[in-house]
Amino acid sequence: RKSKLKTLNNKFEVQSVCKPPPLPVCTALVAQKMSEDNSRRHGPTTIQHQIARETGISILRDMVRSIAHTIDSEVAELRFPGKKTLFKVRGQLKAVGPMEEVHCDGHEKLGSKALRMGPVGIPIYGFRDHTGKILHLTDIPNDHDEDTIGHVYLDFVESTGEMPVQLTFNSGNETGLMKALQQELRLLADEFIELDWPSTVKLKSTDNIPIESLWSYWQTYAGRNIKEMILQGNANGLFAPGNPNHVNLFQWLWSRIVQLYLDEFQDHWNTTPRRSQKFKLLPMAVVLQRCMGTRNPFPPAGYCNSRSARLPSIQVPDPKRLFGSVILPNNSTHN
Repeated sequence: RKSKLKTLNNKFEVQSVCKPPPLPVCTALVAQKMSEDNSRRHGPTTIQHQIARETGISILRDMVRSIAHTIDSEVAELRFPGKKTLFKVRGQLKAVGPMEEVHCDGHEKLGSKALRMGPVGIPIYGFRDHTGKILHLTDIPNDHDEDTIGHVYLDFVESTGEMPVQLTFNSGNETGLMKALQQELRLLADEFIELDWPSTVKLKSTDNIPIESLWSYWQTYAGRNIKEMILQGNANGLFAPGNPNHVNLFQWLWSRIVQLYLDEFQDHWNTTPRRSQKFKLLPMAVVLQRCMGTRNPFPPAGYCNSRSARLPSIQVPDPKRLFGSVILPNNSTHN
């Protein structure tokens, strides 16, 4: 004798996993849900529940799993616990010569969010040539301020006396003024056409490798030690975040200490020979300071990689005179 529940289920045609729809219908439903999952993170149970909730059709989990495996056999491996993220395919860095491309980025391991000591913080901004040499490292008040970054860029051009053919940086609102300055200064070099030699390029931080990879070396050299010293002083009660005098003294003192370490690290990096790599196309087994200084387009082997030819340098007499209106007010720089 049939139970009342079974009778009602048959009367109203209530779906059950024991009576799924035909296989083509199930396949179409599963394929539709998989196409909506661009990240490919939904498993059989999630797809099964989505179909049941939206259509009222119940499908066995094993059937969903079998259909999903037929459609995309790799999706289960991507969700496996402990599965490493797919790494990007990396290529070889190459350059025509020094100052062809310069990478820049900010570093916030000593910023206010990292220190968590109130308003104090010492962000860092750096410029590194595509060949590996550090061109400019400085601590700044705010690495998210457009005017500050524009000022730092002019300081970099003024200190080197040259400007890069291409400036590469991460996507961010703080790079707007720097981008405009680079494009204007590039007008001084008529031999470089914008279509062939773009003046600026924006990349994701994971793709801006030359400058992003530098920060781990800085952290090992001095960054972690500086942070530990600062946090130790705070733990010992030497700093009161609510005291304006302490805040001003911290910014005045530690900005100079950090800059001394930055100058030391830059000198250490540029005067230490890079290790030899078999398939590297950029200068190797040579002091970058000497390699960048040579004007010989084809220097001898062992001195600078013969594939790295010197570009015509773009001399900038005094960039700040050209852009006097963008110089920061006194409260935007370390004094």
